[in-house]
Amino acid sequence: MTTTDAPPPRAAIGAPPNVANAIVRSGVLDRLEARWDTTVTTLVAGAGFGKSVALGQALRANRARPRGVEGWLSCRSGCESPDRLAAAVEAAFGAPPGGGPALDRLYAVFADLAPLHAALVLDDVELLPAGAAATLDDLLRRAPANLHLVLSGRRLPPLALARFRAADDIVDIGAADLRLDDAEVAALAASLGADPPATDLGGWPALVRLALVAHKGAVDDFLWEEVVRALDPSDRRALLALCLLGASGPGEVEAVTRLPFEPDGFCARVPLVHAARDQVVAHDLWSPYVGALGSPAEVADLSRRVLATVAGRGDAVATGSIALRLDDDDALRRAAVDLVRTTLGSLPVEVAEAWLAALGATGGGGRPEVELLACALAHARCAAEPPAGRLDDLAARFRAAGDRDGEAVALALGGLAADARDDVDHLVSLAQQARSLAAGDDNPRLALLVAGVDAAVLAIGGGDFDAALALLDR
Repeated sequence: MTTTDAPPPRAAIGAPPNVANAIVRSGVLDRLEARWDTTVTTLVAGAGFGKSVALGQALRANRARPRGVEGWLSCRSGCESPDRLAAAVEAAFGAPPGGGPALDRLYAVFADLAPLHAALVLDDVELLPAGAAATLDDLLRRAPANLHLVLSGRRLPPLALARFRAADDIVDIGAADLRLDDAEVAALAASLGADPPATDLGGWPALVRLALVAHKGAVDDFLWEEVVRALDPSDRRALLALCLLGASGPGEVEAVTRLPFEPDGFCARVPLVHAARDQVVAHDLWSPYVGALGSPAEVADLSRRVLATVAGRGDAVATGSIALRLDDDDALRRAAVDLVRTTLGSLPVEVAEAWLAALGATGGGGRPEVELLACALAHARCAAEPPAGRLDDLAARFRAAGDRDGEAVALALGGLAADARDDVDHLVSLAQQARSLAAGDDNPRLALLVAGVDAAVLAIGGGDFDAALALLDR
Protein backbone atom coordinates (compact mmCIF):
# COMPACT_ATOMS: atom_id res chain seq x y z
CA MET A 1 0.00 0.00 0.00
CA THR A 2 1.57 3.29 -1.06
CA THR A 3 1.24 6.66 0.63
CA THR A 4 0.83 10.17 -0.61
CA ASP A 5 3.36 12.93 -0.29
CA ALA A 6 0.67 15.58 0.04
CA PRO A 7 0.49 17.25 3.46
CA PRO A 8 -2.42 16.13 5.60
CA PRO A 9 -5.25 18.48 6.45
CA ARG A 10 -5.52 19.88 9.93
CA ALA A 11 -7.23 17.50 12.30
CA ALA A 12 -8.23 17.61 15.93
CA ILE A 13 -5.66 15.02 16.97
CA GLY A 14 -5.98 13.63 20.50
CA ALA A 15 -3.40 14.15 23.21
CA PRO A 16 -0.88 11.31 23.27
CA PRO A 17 1.48 11.11 26.26
CA ASN A 18 4.23 13.62 26.84
CA VAL A 19 7.45 12.20 25.39
CA ALA A 20 9.78 14.85 26.77
CA ASN A 21 12.93 13.41 28.37
CA ALA A 22 12.24 9.96 26.87
CA ILE A 23 15.09 8.36 24.98
CA VAL A 24 14.45 7.86 21.29
CA ARG A 25 13.74 4.18 20.53
CA SER A 26 14.93 4.11 16.94
CA GLY A 27 14.24 0.41 16.45
CA VAL A 28 10.69 0.68 17.77
CA LEU A 29 10.05 3.83 15.71
CA ASP A 30 11.19 2.03 12.57
CA ARG A 31 8.69 -0.75 13.28
CA LEU A 32 5.92 1.78 13.90
CA GLU A 33 6.76 3.67 10.71
CA ALA A 34 5.60 0.54 8.88
CA ARG A 35 2.04 1.32 10.04
CA TRP A 36 1.67 3.39 6.87
CA ASP A 37 2.36 0.34 4.71
CA THR A 38 -0.10 -2.07 6.34
CA THR A 39 -3.74 -2.03 7.39
CA VAL A 40 -3.13 -3.11 10.99
CA THR A 41 -0.33 -2.56 13.49
CA THR A 42 -0.44 -4.11 16.97
CA LEU A 43 1.62 -2.96 19.93
CA VAL A 44 1.00 -5.44 22.76
CA ALA A 45 2.93 -5.68 26.03
CA GLY A 46 2.39 -5.44 29.75
CA ALA A 47 2.28 -2.36 31.90
CA GLY A 48 5.30 -0.11 31.82
CA PHE A 49 6.80 -1.28 28.54
CA GLY A 50 6.61 2.20 27.02
CA LYS A 51 3.82 1.54 24.52
CA SER A 52 2.20 4.95 24.88
CA VAL A 53 5.56 6.72 24.83
CA ALA A 54 6.52 4.92 21.63
CA LEU A 55 3.21 5.94 20.06
CA GLY A 56 3.75 9.55 21.13
CA GLN A 57 7.18 9.57 19.53
CA ALA A 58 5.78 8.05 16.33
CA LEU A 59 3.00 10.63 16.11
CA ARG A 60 5.47 13.44 16.70
CA ALA A 61 7.75 12.08 13.96
CA ASN A 62 4.81 11.99 11.56
CA ARG A 63 3.99 15.63 12.28
CA ALA A 64 7.57 16.51 11.36
CA ARG A 65 7.54 14.47 8.13
CA PRO A 66 3.91 13.57 7.46
CA ARG A 67 2.88 10.49 5.55
CA GLY A 68 -0.78 10.88 6.43
CA VAL A 69 -3.18 12.22 9.02
CA GLU A 70 -3.53 10.55 12.43
CA GLY A 71 -6.02 10.52 15.23
CA TRP A 72 -5.11 9.21 18.70
CA LEU A 73 -7.63 7.89 21.22
CA SER A 74 -7.37 6.24 24.60
CA CYS A 75 -10.01 3.60 25.22
CA ARG A 76 -10.03 4.50 28.91
CA SER A 77 -12.99 6.81 28.27
CA GLY A 78 -15.16 7.98 25.40
CA CYS A 79 -15.40 4.57 23.69
CA GLU A 80 -17.95 2.86 25.90
CA SER A 81 -20.40 2.09 23.06
CA PRO A 82 -20.30 1.95 19.24
CA ASP A 83 -21.89 5.42 18.99
CA ARG A 84 -19.44 6.94 21.46
CA LEU A 85 -16.52 5.31 19.63
CA ALA A 86 -17.76 6.80 16.35
CA ALA A 87 -18.10 10.25 17.95
CA ALA A 88 -14.59 10.03 19.44
CA VAL A 89 -13.07 9.07 16.08
CA GLU A 90 -14.94 11.92 14.35
CA ALA A 91 -13.56 14.36 16.92
CA ALA A 92 -10.02 12.95 16.66
CA PHE A 93 -9.95 13.62 12.90
CA GLY A 94 -11.87 16.92 13.03
CA ALA A 95 -14.84 15.46 11.17
CA PRO A 96 -18.34 16.86 11.79
CA PRO A 97 -20.65 14.69 13.92
CA GLY A 98 -22.47 12.25 11.72
CA GLY A 99 -25.81 10.50 11.91
CA GLY A 100 -26.90 6.93 11.38
CA PRO A 101 -25.28 3.65 12.45
CA ALA A 102 -21.87 3.85 14.13
CA LEU A 103 -20.22 1.68 11.47
CA ASP A 104 -21.36 3.99 8.66
CA ARG A 105 -20.09 7.03 10.57
CA LEU A 106 -16.67 5.41 11.08
CA TYR A 107 -16.41 4.42 7.43
CA ALA A 108 -17.36 7.95 6.37
CA VAL A 109 -14.50 9.48 8.40
CA PHE A 110 -11.90 7.62 6.36
CA ALA A 111 -13.75 7.80 3.06
CA ASP A 112 -13.92 11.60 3.38
CA LEU A 113 -10.16 11.76 4.02
CA ALA A 114 -9.28 9.73 0.91
CA PRO A 115 -6.97 9.75 -0.95
CA LEU A 116 -4.94 10.78 2.11
CA HIS A 117 -3.87 7.91 4.32
CA ALA A 118 -5.37 8.03 7.80
CA ALA A 119 -4.10 6.20 10.87
CA LEU A 120 -6.42 5.63 13.80
CA VAL A 121 -4.30 5.01 16.90
CA LEU A 122 -6.23 3.29 19.70
CA ASP A 123 -4.35 3.11 22.99
CA ASP A 124 -5.39 0.94 25.97
CA VAL A 125 -7.40 -1.32 23.63
CA GLU A 126 -7.80 -3.98 26.31
CA LEU A 127 -10.41 -1.62 27.83
CA LEU A 128 -12.52 -1.43 24.65
CA PRO A 129 -16.00 -2.81 25.46
CA ALA A 130 -17.34 -5.74 23.47
CA GLY A 131 -19.88 -3.70 21.49
CA ALA A 132 -17.33 -1.12 20.38
CA ALA A 133 -14.83 -3.89 19.55
CA ALA A 134 -17.45 -5.61 17.36
CA THR A 135 -18.04 -2.37 15.45
CA LEU A 136 -14.29 -1.94 14.99
CA ASP A 137 -14.11 -5.50 13.68
CA ASP A 138 -16.87 -4.72 11.18
CA LEU A 139 -14.93 -1.62 10.06
CA LEU A 140 -11.87 -3.82 9.43
CA ARG A 141 -13.98 -6.19 7.34
CA ARG A 142 -14.98 -3.26 5.11
CA ALA A 143 -11.43 -1.81 5.40
CA PRO A 144 -11.39 1.52 3.54
CA ALA A 145 -8.32 1.57 1.30
CA ASN A 146 -6.73 4.47 3.18
CA LEU A 147 -7.33 3.07 6.70
CA HIS A 148 -4.39 2.20 8.95
CA LEU A 149 -5.39 0.92 12.38
CA VAL A 150 -2.89 0.91 15.26
CA LEU A 151 -3.96 -1.15 18.29
CA SER A 152 -1.96 -0.70 21.48
CA GLY A 153 -2.57 -2.29 24.85
CA ARG A 154 -1.82 -5.06 27.30
CA ARG A 155 -3.87 -7.46 25.17
CA LEU A 156 -5.98 -7.22 22.03
CA PRO A 157 -9.77 -7.19 21.87
CA PRO A 158 -11.44 -10.04 19.94
CA LEU A 159 -10.78 -8.91 16.38
CA ALA A 160 -10.47 -11.09 13.28
CA LEU A 161 -6.84 -10.42 12.36
CA ALA A 162 -5.85 -13.79 10.88
CA ARG A 163 -6.59 -12.72 7.33
CA PHE A 164 -4.29 -9.72 7.68
CA ARG A 165 -1.48 -11.95 8.93
CA ALA A 166 -2.08 -14.38 6.07
CA ALA A 167 -1.80 -11.46 3.62
CA ASP A 168 1.28 -10.01 5.36
CA ASP A 169 -0.80 -6.90 5.98
CA ILE A 170 -0.07 -6.49 9.70
CA VAL A 171 2.88 -5.44 11.88
CA ASP A 172 3.04 -7.08 15.33
CA ILE A 173 5.21 -5.38 17.96
CA GLY A 174 5.57 -7.08 21.34
CA ALA A 175 7.35 -6.90 24.67
CA ALA A 176 10.57 -8.34 23.20
CA ASP A 177 10.72 -5.37 20.79
CA LEU A 178 10.03 -2.87 23.58
CA ARG A 179 12.59 -4.10 26.09
CA LEU A 180 15.52 -1.74 26.52
CA ASP A 181 18.88 -3.12 25.46
CA ASP A 182 22.05 -2.38 27.44
CA ALA A 183 22.89 0.67 25.31
CA GLU A 184 19.40 2.12 25.82
CA VAL A 185 19.56 1.51 29.58
CA ALA A 186 22.92 3.31 29.67
CA ALA A 187 21.50 6.19 27.58
CA LEU A 188 18.48 6.54 29.87
CA ALA A 189 20.70 6.50 32.96
CA ALA A 190 22.98 9.15 31.44
CA SER A 191 20.00 11.37 30.56
CA LEU A 192 18.88 11.19 34.19
CA GLY A 193 22.37 11.69 35.62
CA ALA A 194 22.46 8.27 37.26
CA ASP A 195 24.44 5.05 37.02
CA PRO A 196 22.77 2.10 35.26
CA PRO A 197 20.92 -0.19 37.71
CA ALA A 198 23.02 -2.97 39.20
CA THR A 199 20.05 -5.36 39.10
CA ASP A 200 18.99 -7.03 35.87
CA LEU A 201 15.49 -5.66 35.28
CA GLY A 202 14.99 -7.47 32.00
CA GLY A 203 14.99 -4.23 30.01
CA TRP A 204 11.52 -3.41 31.37
CA PRO A 205 11.39 0.35 30.67
CA ALA A 206 9.25 1.42 33.64
CA LEU A 207 11.28 -0.66 36.11
CA VAL A 208 14.56 0.70 34.75
CA ARG A 209 13.31 4.28 35.09
CA LEU A 210 11.97 3.65 38.60
CA ALA A 211 15.26 2.10 39.68
CA LEU A 212 17.06 5.20 38.42
CA VAL A 213 14.88 7.92 39.93
CA ALA A 214 12.58 6.52 42.63
CA HIS A 215 12.88 5.11 46.13
CA LYS A 216 14.04 1.55 46.66
CA GLY A 217 10.55 0.06 47.02
CA ALA A 218 9.15 1.69 43.88
CA VAL A 219 9.92 -1.31 41.66
CA ASP A 220 8.09 -3.65 44.06
CA ASP A 221 5.14 -1.26 44.27
CA PHE A 222 4.90 -1.06 40.47
CA LEU A 223 5.02 -4.81 39.96
CA TRP A 224 2.28 -5.36 42.51
CA GLU A 225 -0.02 -2.50 41.51
CA GLU A 226 0.33 -2.67 37.74
CA VAL A 227 1.09 -6.31 37.00
CA VAL A 228 0.50 -8.91 39.70
CA ARG A 229 -2.79 -7.47 40.91
CA ALA A 230 -4.08 -7.31 37.32
CA LEU A 231 -3.35 -10.98 36.53
CA ASP A 232 -6.30 -13.33 36.55
CA PRO A 233 -6.08 -16.16 39.11
CA SER A 234 -5.01 -18.84 36.61
CA ASP A 235 -2.19 -16.70 35.18
CA ARG A 236 -1.02 -15.76 38.65
CA ARG A 237 -0.99 -19.43 39.65
CA ALA A 238 0.93 -20.40 36.50
CA LEU A 239 3.50 -17.64 37.10
CA LEU A 240 3.91 -18.83 40.69
CA ALA A 241 4.47 -22.38 39.43
CA LEU A 242 7.11 -21.22 36.94
CA CYS A 243 8.91 -19.18 39.60
CA LEU A 244 9.13 -22.31 41.74
CA LEU A 245 9.81 -24.79 38.92
CA GLY A 246 12.23 -22.84 36.75
CA ALA A 247 12.16 -23.54 33.01
CA SER A 248 9.42 -26.12 32.49
CA GLY A 249 7.23 -27.75 29.90
CA PRO A 250 3.50 -27.01 29.72
CA GLY A 251 2.69 -30.46 31.12
CA GLU A 252 4.76 -29.78 34.23
CA VAL A 253 3.02 -26.44 34.78
CA GLU A 254 -0.36 -28.16 34.47
CA ALA A 255 0.74 -30.90 36.90
CA VAL A 256 1.65 -28.28 39.51
CA THR A 257 -1.27 -25.87 38.99
CA ARG A 258 -3.87 -28.54 38.12
CA LEU A 259 -5.22 -26.10 35.55
CA PRO A 260 -5.02 -26.02 31.73
CA PHE A 261 -1.98 -24.08 30.52
CA GLU A 262 -1.63 -22.56 27.05
CA PRO A 263 1.94 -21.22 26.78
CA ASP A 264 1.55 -18.84 23.82
CA GLY A 265 -1.36 -16.97 25.36
CA PHE A 266 0.29 -16.93 28.78
CA CYS A 267 3.53 -15.49 27.38
CA ALA A 268 1.54 -12.81 25.56
CA ARG A 269 -0.28 -11.77 28.74
CA VAL A 270 2.52 -11.90 31.31
CA PRO A 271 5.63 -9.70 30.96
CA LEU A 272 9.15 -11.15 30.99
CA VAL A 273 7.99 -14.69 30.33
CA HIS A 274 8.97 -16.42 27.11
CA ALA A 275 8.82 -19.77 25.38
CA ALA A 276 12.11 -21.47 24.53
CA ARG A 277 11.63 -24.56 22.37
CA ASP A 278 9.30 -26.79 24.38
CA GLN A 279 9.71 -24.95 27.69
CA VAL A 280 8.39 -21.76 29.26
CA VAL A 281 10.81 -19.56 31.19
CA ALA A 282 10.04 -16.79 33.68
CA HIS A 283 12.70 -14.11 34.11
CA ASP A 284 14.61 -14.20 37.40
CA LEU A 285 13.08 -10.80 38.16
CA TRP A 286 9.89 -12.61 39.21
CA SER A 287 11.53 -14.93 41.76
CA PRO A 288 11.52 -12.51 44.73
CA TYR A 289 7.76 -12.01 44.33
CA VAL A 290 6.68 -15.61 44.96
CA GLY A 291 4.97 -14.54 48.18
CA ALA A 292 2.90 -11.94 46.33
CA LEU A 293 1.60 -14.42 43.75
CA GLY A 294 -0.40 -16.58 46.15
CA SER A 295 -1.53 -17.00 49.72
CA PRO A 296 0.80 -18.84 52.13
CA ALA A 297 -1.40 -21.93 51.86
CA GLU A 298 -1.37 -21.79 48.04
CA VAL A 299 2.40 -21.32 47.90
CA ALA A 300 2.87 -24.28 50.27
CA ASP A 301 0.48 -26.45 48.24
CA LEU A 302 2.18 -25.67 44.92
CA SER A 303 5.60 -26.06 46.48
CA ARG A 304 4.88 -29.66 47.46
CA ARG A 305 3.81 -30.49 43.91
CA VAL A 306 6.79 -28.61 42.48
CA LEU A 307 9.20 -30.69 44.58
CA ALA A 308 7.54 -33.89 43.41
CA THR A 309 7.66 -32.75 39.78
CA VAL A 310 11.32 -31.72 39.86
CA ALA A 311 12.34 -34.82 41.80
CA GLY A 312 10.66 -36.83 39.05
CA ARG A 313 13.09 -35.31 36.55
CA GLY A 314 15.96 -36.95 38.45
CA ASP A 315 17.68 -33.57 38.88
CA ALA A 316 18.97 -33.63 42.44
CA VAL A 317 20.59 -30.18 42.23
CA ALA A 318 17.35 -28.53 41.05
CA THR A 319 15.33 -30.38 43.69
CA GLY A 320 17.71 -29.27 46.42
CA SER A 321 17.72 -25.69 45.20
CA ILE A 322 13.93 -25.55 45.42
CA ALA A 323 13.98 -27.22 48.83
CA LEU A 324 16.48 -24.60 50.02
CA ARG A 325 14.30 -21.78 48.73
CA LEU A 326 11.28 -23.25 50.45
CA ASP A 327 13.13 -24.06 53.70
CA ASP A 328 12.00 -27.68 53.35
CA ASP A 329 14.63 -29.64 55.31
CA ASP A 330 13.03 -33.03 54.68
CA ALA A 331 13.10 -32.49 50.91
CA LEU A 332 16.67 -31.17 51.10
CA ARG A 333 17.83 -34.27 53.00
CA ARG A 334 16.23 -36.54 50.39
CA ALA A 335 17.89 -34.49 47.66
CA ALA A 336 21.24 -34.84 49.46
CA VAL A 337 21.07 -38.64 49.18
CA ASP A 338 20.21 -38.35 45.47
CA LEU A 339 23.01 -35.83 44.96
CA VAL A 340 25.62 -38.19 46.43
CA ARG A 341 24.18 -41.17 44.55
CA THR A 342 24.23 -39.40 41.17
CA THR A 343 27.61 -37.72 41.58
CA LEU A 344 29.75 -40.42 43.22
CA GLY A 345 33.34 -39.46 42.47
CA SER A 346 32.36 -36.03 41.05
CA LEU A 347 30.44 -34.27 43.82
CA PRO A 348 29.68 -30.57 43.11
CA VAL A 349 31.56 -29.26 46.13
CA GLU A 350 30.04 -25.76 46.31
CA VAL A 351 26.50 -27.17 46.14
CA ALA A 352 27.27 -29.74 48.84
CA GLU A 353 28.82 -27.10 51.09
CA ALA A 354 25.77 -24.84 50.79
CA TRP A 355 23.38 -27.69 51.56
CA LEU A 356 25.45 -28.89 54.47
CA ALA A 357 25.57 -25.40 55.95
CA ALA A 358 21.80 -25.05 55.60
CA LEU A 359 21.07 -28.42 57.16
CA GLY A 360 23.55 -27.88 59.98
CA ALA A 361 22.05 -24.46 60.71
CA THR A 362 18.56 -25.97 61.00
CA GLY A 363 19.59 -28.69 63.40
CA GLY A 364 19.68 -31.51 60.85
CA GLY A 365 23.35 -32.29 61.40
CA GLY A 366 22.64 -35.53 63.29
CA ARG A 367 20.58 -37.12 60.54
CA PRO A 368 22.16 -39.92 58.45
CA GLU A 369 21.40 -38.05 55.18
CA VAL A 370 23.39 -35.06 56.45
CA GLU A 371 26.24 -37.31 57.60
CA LEU A 372 26.25 -38.91 54.13
CA LEU A 373 26.61 -35.48 52.52
CA ALA A 374 29.44 -34.62 54.95
CA CYS A 375 31.20 -37.90 54.14
CA ALA A 376 30.86 -37.30 50.40
CA LEU A 377 32.30 -33.81 50.84
CA ALA A 378 35.25 -35.21 52.81
CA HIS A 379 35.84 -37.76 50.04
CA ALA A 380 35.70 -35.03 47.36
CA ARG A 381 38.47 -33.19 49.20
CA CYS A 382 40.58 -36.31 49.85
CA ALA A 383 39.88 -39.53 47.97
CA ALA A 384 40.97 -41.77 50.89
CA GLU A 385 38.46 -40.14 53.25
CA PRO A 386 36.36 -40.75 55.21
CA PRO A 387 37.69 -43.66 57.32
CA ALA A 388 36.13 -47.08 56.96
CA GLY A 389 34.61 -47.02 60.45
CA ARG A 390 32.73 -43.79 59.82
CA LEU A 391 31.15 -45.09 56.63
CA ASP A 392 30.35 -48.48 58.20
CA ASP A 393 28.58 -46.70 61.05
CA LEU A 394 26.68 -44.57 58.52
CA ALA A 395 25.55 -47.62 56.53
CA ALA A 396 24.38 -49.23 59.80
CA ARG A 397 22.35 -46.12 60.66
CA PHE A 398 20.60 -46.21 57.30
CA ARG A 399 19.99 -49.94 57.78
CA ALA A 400 18.45 -49.35 61.22
CA ALA A 401 16.18 -46.69 59.73
CA GLY A 402 15.04 -49.05 56.97
CA ASP A 403 16.50 -46.78 54.27
CA ARG A 404 17.93 -49.26 51.77
CA ASP A 405 18.76 -46.58 49.17
CA GLY A 406 20.72 -44.57 51.74
CA GLU A 407 22.56 -47.69 52.90
CA ALA A 408 23.47 -48.59 49.30
CA VAL A 409 24.85 -45.10 48.62
CA ALA A 410 26.89 -45.22 51.84
CA LEU A 411 28.33 -48.62 50.79
CA ALA A 412 29.19 -47.29 47.32
CA LEU A 413 30.90 -44.25 48.81
CA GLY A 414 32.78 -46.58 51.16
CA GLY A 415 33.92 -48.55 48.13
CA LEU A 416 35.39 -45.44 46.52
CA ALA A 417 37.26 -44.50 49.69
CA ALA A 418 38.50 -48.07 50.25
CA ASP A 419 39.74 -48.24 46.67
CA ALA A 420 41.66 -44.99 47.16
CA ARG A 421 43.31 -46.52 50.27
CA ASP A 422 43.98 -49.85 48.49
CA ASP A 423 41.98 -51.42 51.35
CA VAL A 424 41.03 -54.75 49.74
CA ASP A 425 39.78 -56.26 53.01
CA HIS A 426 37.26 -53.44 53.45
CA LEU A 427 36.21 -53.69 49.81
CA VAL A 428 35.49 -57.42 50.28
CA SER A 429 33.46 -56.62 53.40
CA LEU A 430 31.52 -53.96 51.49
CA ALA A 431 30.82 -56.38 48.66
CA GLN A 432 29.40 -58.91 51.12
CA GLN A 433 27.17 -56.24 52.67
CA ALA A 434 26.09 -55.09 49.22
CA ARG A 435 25.09 -58.59 48.11
CA SER A 436 23.15 -59.09 51.33
CA LEU A 437 21.39 -55.76 50.82
CA ALA A 438 20.40 -56.55 47.24
CA ALA A 439 19.10 -60.03 47.97
CA GLY A 440 15.42 -60.25 47.09
CA ASP A 441 15.22 -56.54 46.14
CA ASP A 442 14.25 -55.54 42.61
CA ASN A 443 15.21 -51.84 42.98
CA PRO A 444 17.30 -51.18 39.82
CA ARG A 445 19.27 -48.33 41.40
CA LEU A 446 20.17 -50.54 44.34
CA ALA A 447 21.18 -53.38 42.05
CA LEU A 448 23.42 -51.07 40.00
CA LEU A 449 25.25 -49.73 43.06
CA VAL A 450 25.72 -53.21 44.47
CA ALA A 451 26.96 -54.54 41.14
CA GLY A 452 29.47 -51.71 40.97
CA VAL A 453 30.97 -52.51 44.37
CA ASP A 454 31.01 -56.22 43.62
CA ALA A 455 32.65 -55.79 40.21
CA ALA A 456 35.26 -53.45 41.65
CA VAL A 457 36.29 -56.11 44.18
CA LEU A 458 36.71 -58.63 41.37
CA ALA A 459 38.77 -56.13 39.36
CA ILE A 460 41.06 -55.48 42.32
CA GLY A 461 41.39 -59.21 42.89
CA GLY A 462 42.70 -59.44 39.34
CA GLY A 463 45.08 -56.52 39.88
CA ASP A 464 43.21 -54.11 37.58
CA PHE A 465 42.89 -51.09 39.86
CA ASP A 466 42.04 -48.66 37.03
CA ALA A 467 39.10 -50.85 36.01
CA ALA A 468 37.97 -51.02 39.64
CA LEU A 469 37.96 -47.25 39.96
CA ALA A 470 36.06 -46.90 36.69
CA LEU A 471 33.43 -49.38 37.88
CA LEU A 472 33.02 -47.59 41.20
CA ASP A 473 32.69 -44.24 39.45
CA ARG A 474 29.91 -45.68 37.30
